[in-house]
Amino acid sequence: MGKNAMKKNITLFLLFLFLNSAWSQTVWMQTDWSNNQFSSLENVDANASPGELILLNDPSNMVFAFSPTNLEGVWDMEVYNGKLFIAACTTPVSVDGGEIISFDYATNSFQWEYDVWEQGVIQMRSYDGKLYIPGVDSQGGWEWGNIYIYDGSSWVRKETVPHGIHVFDLIFYQGDMYVTTGTDINNYSAKVYKSTDEGNSWNEVFSVSPPGTGFRRFYMMGVYKDTLYIQSDLNAPEGKVLFRYDGSNWTDIPFDSLEPSVGVLEEFNNNFYFLNGRFFHIYNGNNWITVNLPFSGMVNASSTWKRIAKGLGFYKGIIFGGGEFGLLYSSEDGIEWQLESELGNPLEEIESIEVYHGRLYVGTNDTTGTGKVYVSASVSNGNLVSLKHNFGNPIEAGILNWNSLIPNENTSIKFQIRTADSDTALANTLFVGPDGTTQSFYEAPGQSLSSIHFGKNWMQYKVYLNTNDSTLTPVLQEVSISVLLTGINDRNILSENQISDFYIDQNYPNPFNPTTIIKYQIPE
Repeated sequence: MGKNAMKKNITLFLLFLFLNSAWSQTVWMQTDWSNNQFSSLENVDANASPGELILLNDPSNMVFAFSPTNLEGVWDMEVYNGKLFIAACTTPVSVDGGEIISFDYATNSFQWEYDVWEQGVIQMRSYDGKLYIPGVDSQGGWEWGNIYIYDGSSWVRKETVPHGIHVFDLIFYQGDMYVTTGTDINNYSAKVYKSTDEGNSWNEVFSVSPPGTGFRRFYMMGVYKDTLYIQSDLNAPEGKVLFRYDGSNWTDIPFDSLEPSVGVLEEFNNNFYFLNGRFFHIYNGNNWITVNLPFSGMVNASSTWKRIAKGLGFYKGIIFGGGEFGLLYSSEDGIEWQLESELGNPLEEIESIEVYHGRLYVGTNDTTGTGKVYVSASVSNGNLVSLKHNFGNPIEAGILNWNSLIPNENTSIKFQIRTADSDTALANTLFVGPDGTTQSFYEAPGQSLSSIHFGKNWMQYKVYLNTNDSTLTPVLQEVSISVLLTGINDRNILSENQISDFYIDQNYPNPFNPTTIIKYQIPE
């Protein structure tokens, strides 16, 4: 084979250098920019999602992102396996049907995942690599209720919860699975069941009974400081109480202000929060405070016990809540609330709030249309300059790589690099792209560094994030710069006899040619 046909480009030469033992390969990698792990930034957010760099976004400007369903409401959202899972239905505990849809930010695409055999779906929880859904209103018989488990590849429905026509919530406490139940059977008590085998069997651990004919219900649950809290239906004989369980004993906490509304119990910033209709209850481990909210999530309810107020979320240290009229509120302490954003349609009611890739997502119910999702609007562009890095020895070659999410053609990430002989000189050096000029950019990972950087040991990179769509932003997850280093002596020797033309030629005799005779002898 001729020399021209076997000739290699500079990339092969770099590979040769990487494999040469006289050279030293070093990788500078960064996967987190939070807590000021950068020199400067403009219009990018390094703290919203540690381990990811995104464009700055604004919860005071919530914009329509998508409508993933033909049903009326998005009643819950949960991040699982890198995707945003969405629970959609029309009217929970009234109208047949409920579907689970996933949104993949990396590809800006949706996928139908599963249809629950229920009248609605209002709750999802991820735990230990699986997604769990309680069956809020079984379409089957009233003797057994359902739970649904997804392991990332297949779904399983378990019709095992005794008298669980309504399984309102499912949570893990001290490693075991707990569910809250309620029925429509006269004179039947609400029960809490525990399972130690993923819901194959259940043991009753707590119940309350009506004083006469009627029925009882337990609603939502939450865990705070190794104690399980359970929302009651407020009926007699206990009345307005919240139940708690410390692993051994059950007690109740009386409240003056409670409403018969399916709510939310969540821990955040060392406090415990209970959203209950028009009331917000705050517990710091010693005392409860009750706050009257400027919003309510109960206006679309057709009867008292069907009221659902689950519009509560937390983002960048701030509490967010919402309900009727598509109004989103925020609070730093849960006591003082202010209007944050108007979603635009007063007929929509906020039912779910979630954070996904550093953005705030809000799901709504619209009785005149379909369920919608809104997202905090992103700025169009921004940049970050990395910390200074000293490789110790001069750079002789290098390759820039990065991992990112680029959801569509309207979003992009690009880089420039600057190098110098010293820390002080670096600040006065321009950032350049692969051709060594300020007009060029590294726009795809895997490109070789410009030779302008060779012989220098201090480096910084500058990353630019851009989008033409305020609902999507590029997400940078990792930067790695692999370089070849050499000492001064090595570099001087090589510079005297620099390889400028590298190729592979025939090396006779060819052992793979059947006509080649190879002589050998085996010692006795």
